[in-house]
Amino acid sequence: MTGKHASMRAIESGKISMIDQLKAISATAFIVGIYVALRWNLLDVPLDRDEGGFAYIGQIINAGGLPYQDATDHKPPLVFYLYALAQRVFPESATGIHLFGHIYNFITLIVLATLARKITGNYAAAFFTALIFAAFSAAASLQGFTTSVALLMLLPISLSALSAAYAIEKQKWTYVLLSGFFGALACWLKPVAFFSIIPLFAWVVWKWEASPRDSSHLHTSHRRALTRIRTTAIWLSGGMLSSILVLLPFAANGLLSEVWYWTFTHNFAYSQAIDISQNLARVISWIRHVLWPKGESIPVLAALTGCVLMLSFRIKYSVFVTSFLVGSVVGTIPGHNYNHYFMQWAPAVSLAAGVALAILIANRTKFFRFSIGSLAALATLIMPLAMLPGYYVTDPAHVISRKAFGANPFPESEVLAEWLRQNSENDNTVFIYGSEPQILFLSGLRNVSRHIYMYPLLQNFERHEEFQEEAIRDIIKERPTFIVSTNVPTSLLASRSASPRFDRAITRYVQENYRPVGWIPVTNIAPEFNSISIMDRNLARRFSEHTYRILLFKRSSRE
Repeated sequence: MTGKHASMRAIESGKISMIDQLKAISATAFIVGIYVALRWNLLDVPLDRDEGGFAYIGQIINAGGLPYQDATDHKPPLVFYLYALAQRVFPESATGIHLFGHIYNFITLIVLATLARKITGNYAAAFFTALIFAAFSAAASLQGFTTSVALLMLLPISLSALSAAYAIEKQKWTYVLLSGFFGALACWLKPVAFFSIIPLFAWVVWKWEASPRDSSHLHTSHRRALTRIRTTAIWLSGGMLSSILVLLPFAANGLLSEVWYWTFTHNFAYSQAIDISQNLARVISWIRHVLWPKGESIPVLAALTGCVLMLSFRIKYSVFVTSFLVGSVVGTIPGHNYNHYFMQWAPAVSLAAGVALAILIANRTKFFRFSIGSLAALATLIMPLAMLPGYYVTDPAHVISRKAFGANPFPESEVLAEWLRQNSENDNTVFIYGSEPQILFLSGLRNVSRHIYMYPLLQNFERHEEFQEEAIRDIIKERPTFIVSTNVPTSLLASRSASPRFDRAITRYVQENYRPVGWIPVTNIAPEFNSISIMDRNLARRFSEHTYRILLFKRSSRE
């Protein structure tokens, strides 16, 4: 990119005028203001089951336990440690978790703005990239209100990209090592980060310049090949270093096989349920029916335009940005597609779109630059608020959750957890026949089994019968004070081809040893806990009025 206006040259030379300083402060304040404004109404949204599982395992870590040993989830281990960190800094609540997520994501914004500035030499690109990311990563279509693992992986992906840019500019091996280090961390959050990372790795290896002093006796082509082999080795060494740090506590406790099973084996079996052609259709459907109607497709269109412009003008980093975008899109195709998975697009989309706007205003008059910048800034704030005022401003937290997740009992979980917290003693325990670990986190009660999700038990996975027997033994041995049950289909996802033993065993055990004490219907209104009286003759009628509900049972005194 050629041509920089006077303020940019002044900043680069270190001579920053008062006016330039005020411009920089105003731009930063504006981005911070937009970032906060678009998220203020989202802080108190009830945790979903993924967030609840991460948070509960984070509690276990802070209490001295280990993932996979004391609680299972088919996610790589790093996410649990980030949630453990969140709970050491912020309150153990939905608000605390989301506050951590938004601050964490703002660090990603800073890294992306720095990356845009680094690869273009243009502060306008940094401003537009930050602006677009502030809005796009909050989008309802990406479930930007959740502290999802898809959101958490964006920071190490962006740090890997920034390190790669520094490596090429400064020709220092340290940055190659850091790029590999952060790239592997991203994969230990979510393996599909691999697709965003691989273009960065390939770009560093390809662009690294062989020094004439290195193996000067070799032919130029041989020297280049040797340099690329060395660059690959250093990049992979960074990845191995971060992997060792992540896996060390599990290796010390003999849990590497469990890490491998839950991170890779189980996930591979889980993703096999949907083939690539189905996923491509779902990606297209998401763009047409979710992203496009809400106006959140505009950054994607701007990113595609940016890639075309950069390739057409042969901008220095055009291949880097374009391949980063392509890799990020490809990463959302394998396996299942949920809305928050598309968060993986956010860094590359924001970077490409930000560069596109910077190209548009390059070498133009001050008035033109100011007009385009102002329009982009206003559009970033006004469009989301105009198209989704409920999501960003007026909807209560439980309504946002219901609109996003349908009949999943996430608002009801908060009410039940509060009742359990007020009506239980320190040594009380619980078992949840369903996949609602957010109840465990919010209530502070310990689950008597490490299986906090029912999917591995009720679907026909290779080890599902083993897990069923393990859970039955845990329940009989530990005799939980409470048992929570739900009939919400997405909380069970029971397969007809799986063994029915667990369902029959838990039903019989509850009937013989527990009494119902309360229930919560899953409705579109604010949930409330309903106590069950022994003399409640209208219970069957009240149940029939609600398709889905959560039931709470307490161990009988005679048991």
